[in-house]
Amino acid sequence: MPSIYLSSTGDKEFDAWLLIRQVYELCDAVQKRECRMVGITPSAFDVLYVVKSQPKPLTAYNVAGLLGHRHHSVVELVNRLRGKGLLERCMVNGKSSLEITAAGDKVLVRALSRPLLADTIHSLGSPRVQQLVEDLMPLRKAAMRILGLIDGGEVRLQPVAEMIKLTNTMSSMHSKEPAGTAV
Repeated sequence: MPSIYLSSTGDKEFDAWLLIRQVYELCDAVQKRECRMVGITPSAFDVLYVVKSQPKPLTAYNVAGLLGHRHHSVVELVNRLRGKGLLERCMVNGKSSLEITAAGDKVLVRALSRPLLADTIHSLGSPRVQQLVEDLMPLRKAAMRILGLIDGGEVRLQPVAEMIKLTNTMSSMHSKEPAGTAV
């Protein structure tokens, strides 16, 4: 097993940044492992999650804005997910919209059901997770100000437990249908 070292410069602010970056990279590696176990990338996971949890109609442009990604990158990813049968385009109220397929829903729930990243974050305990979120918000705000970015406010995504429960409920309803019924 490779060793990981914590770097220290003696400068509190820079040492804090090195620690934040290392923790981010380690948690990112955990999420990549989770996603790889179900055959998707973290970016594909993000797109599937947003498409499943946001009101429709929803375009690739909307998804890009919600994720803070470039439109052309999301369009390319959407096209790959459509090619794998995980997303589809449909019409909602006369407008083109992205929709997650049953296969995409199953992959997303399998990824959400992997406890690796949740267990990693939960190792802090609930009160400290909340404190971490509160402590990171001023850093986020300062970085956005320095970069001239506008805070678009909070976007509420469907909670993970609710998404898993909803998919499991829908799956059990479909499995109880008579043979020959289209699912």
